[in-house]
Amino acid sequence: MTPVAAAAVGGGANKNNSNMGSAAAGQQFGDTTYTKVFVGGLAWETQKDTMKKYFEQFGDILEAVVITDKATGRSKGYGFVSGPPLPRIYPLSGP
Repeated sequence: MTPVAAAAVGGGANKNNSNMGSAAAGQQFGDTTYTKVFVGGLAWETQKDTMKKYFEQFGDILEAVVITDKATGRSKGYGFVSGPPLPRIYPLSGP
């Protein structure tokens, strides 16, 4: 796996707790303390378990998802990792 880029996350700034949209009055949202980080430049053969294991070196990872083409099942070369906010994830490159 070669994750070329990961979105920079600073101190939980990307928490999904925005009030965008028009939710029903009084509706409570679930736990929004987790951060979802885009990971691009993945090798075509990257599997979600491999990606999760790689990113666990930076902290707890709740979920790793590799986006695939629905028709072919082939990776589209990007995915997402989710977990508690990390202090910072820097752009990565390498094996």
